[in-house]
Amino acid sequence: MEKSMEGLRKLTELLAALRDKETGCPWFQSLKLETLKLPCVEETAEVVRAINELEASGDSANLCEELGDLLTTTLLMIELCAEENLFTLEDVVTSANEKMIRRHPHVFAGEKFDSYEALVERYKEIKRREKEGRNPSSVPLFNAFEEVKKLLDNAKERKLRDLP
Repeated sequence: MEKSMEGLRKLTELLAALRDKETGCPWFQSLKLETLKLPCVEETAEVVRAINELEASGDSANLCEELGDLLTTTLLMIELCAEENLFTLEDVVTSANEKMIRRHPHVFAGEKFDSYEALVERYKEIKRREKEGRNPSSVPLFNAFEEVKKLLDNAKERKLRDLP
């Protein structure tokens, strides 16, 4: 675990160096959250393909590489948000940890369930309560799915153009 945490630290430092205004890479410096939408969708699709390849062939090397690309894209988006003082990697990790603990009281709080269905219902109830009192998003999830469909079409076109 220590080795992976060190690797994660190095990767975040590498991304910050690539974004550095004085010494970084002009391409990385030009990136915005908007420009990372397509790479995020592409990398996710490549992870799905790599999972399918793993199931078909048992070869995990491509999945390891594609998960690294998706992780890099995610960390880069977090770096952009940190630069804008929106939140940090620590904030994201803390939020994810707290959510996992809250949503799994059968593991972390000693709750018992008579059935898998009861466990799922409790999970849904916790999720519903988390959303209560929050302002609903001004952008419906349906709109985001529509945007992802357009990004997927764009990604397909780009990948097909890149084929030899």
